[in-house]
Amino acid sequence: MQPGQPHNMAIAEVEHNGAIGQIKASAASADDDAIRFIVDLMKQEGISGDRVVRLYSERQPSPEWCEYFATHWPNAAVTWSFCPGEDARMEAEVGKLLAKRDKPWWKFW
Repeated sequence: MQPGQPHNMAIAEVEHNGAIGQIKASAASADDDAIRFIVDLMKQEGISGDRVVRLYSERQPSPEWCEYFATHWPNAAVTWSFCPGEDARMEAEVGKLLAKRDKPWWKFW
């Protein structure tokens, strides 16, 4: 990836107070974890994991995250676009999606 680009972007759609809201996070380096940022913010705000409706991550979540979702986010539909080793493809596809205007770049469903 190019310097300065986020290493991953993740977006959770969460039902909270009768509405669906979005929690977005990006990881600036390989050491950061966008999903961890979302989990931590939800804990801070007192939002239960069973309220997560969807999670989209640019990169495939790790097996550890998948176990976490099964246990703590049982209602979440988890999607991603890129598997490990697809950095060049990810860079090209994200560039194309950023140019589209018909829907948010991250909304693949």
